[in-house]
Amino acid sequence: MNSVASIPLPPAGATPPVNGLERGTDRMIEALGRYACLSRYRLPGILLLALVVAGCEKPSRATRGGPGVVPVQVVTAERSPLQADRIVTGSLQAVTWVRLFNEEPGRIIELPYQPGDAVEAGTLLVRIDDRLIRAELNKANANLKQAKVDLRRLRTLSQKQLASQDELARAETALILAQAEVNLLQTRLDHTRIKAPFAGIISERFFEPGDVVSLHSHILSLIDPRRLKVVVRISELLLANLEPGEVVQVRVDALGEQYYPATVARVFPTIDPRTRKGYLEARLQDLPPGARPGQLSRVRIHTESTPRLNVPFAAIRYDSRGEYVYRIGADDTAHQVRIRTGIHLGNRIEVIEGLAEGDRVIVKGFIGLRDGSQVKPVAATEEPAPKTSTGNATFSGLPDGHAQRAVAPPWHSQGRPLHRRAWPHGNPPEGSTPGIPAHGEP
Repeated sequence: MNSVASIPLPPAGATPPVNGLERGTDRMIEALGRYACLSRYRLPGILLLALVVAGCEKPSRATRGGPGVVPVQVVTAERSPLQADRIVTGSLQAVTWVRLFNEEPGRIIELPYQPGDAVEAGTLLVRIDDRLIRAELNKANANLKQAKVDLRRLRTLSQKQLASQDELARAETALILAQAEVNLLQTRLDHTRIKAPFAGIISERFFEPGDVVSLHSHILSLIDPRRLKVVVRISELLLANLEPGEVVQVRVDALGEQYYPATVARVFPTIDPRTRKGYLEARLQDLPPGARPGQLSRVRIHTESTPRLNVPFAAIRYDSRGEYVYRIGADDTAHQVRIRTGIHLGNRIEVIEGLAEGDRVIVKGFIGLRDGSQVKPVAATEEPAPKTSTGNATFSGLPDGHAQRAVAPPWHSQGRPLHRRAWPHGNPPEGSTPGIPAHGEP
């Protein structure tokens, strides 16, 4: 008795299907044909066969571009600067900020100002008990007075040959030592009083009147709120393209969405070897109303890197071995090429190894594409970088401030897939852009 499960393979001389999908379709149609030949299932089998044939009808040569030819969109790998519109976070700080320490130990007698109080330059902020030092100073002044009298008397006797030169020299030395002792005690007395070095606001207070402070205790902090700056950490890849004097934009979250111009005052000379980040200091040109030190701020930086070999990010494919692209040869054949990528800015990504300038790579049309497939190249129109609701460029759909380095997609760990069910064939859906950790980003 005939059975569907015992269907023989196609004859040896039959033309093989173009790919595995078409081969399976042909076998299914043949099986349905044999099934329809059975007398008891003839009518439903014929109807089912007609439906399958109509649904699986192969595209015409014009649609496919020829037997086995896959139409794809291509771009050319080029060497050009990568533009970055980055937003990084930091905190407002006072440009002028001083911590006030005592240079003389003792009990605090006066400490009249609290945090938030405004003071003028020269205002007395702290007074320490100075009675012991004043007593020592009075004693030193008396010794100084006696030394002057002794020296004057010996000079008179020396003119009459009644005092030796040695006695005169010792009297002169005693006067110098007495004067030095007075100066020392006067300086110590001055250190019992701490005055404001500039006009500002008290920001911190750590002691109360009556407390006994040891030498070099931090008593107060004073800031000048009229000049503010923000210090942020950014990747070494962008830091190298910034110079003092350039203008960036600063937004203070507590004050709304408005951006204020700031000038790059300093680019710190060292890079953290663990994070590959450096520090940038920008000073606000005009003080926004309500701005205070410590407020969360966002710095918007637009830079251009040095020329690098790059391709659109959509050209990058992933599998368990890492990253690759499809490069088109002179005979319009797609070849899978392993690459190593660098920084990812906007919708472009740097290619460090695997490609050369002028190579053609595929950016769209990956469905059914295999290594060695014959393709029909079509020039691709590159899409602009995505924008956020506020008009700030982002990177692969991540929030502002997250630059990226293309090492592996989010479902990879060190080039190994973690979970691939959501991505058929080991790749994200065409046109999607997975977020990737940045070079120099945590």
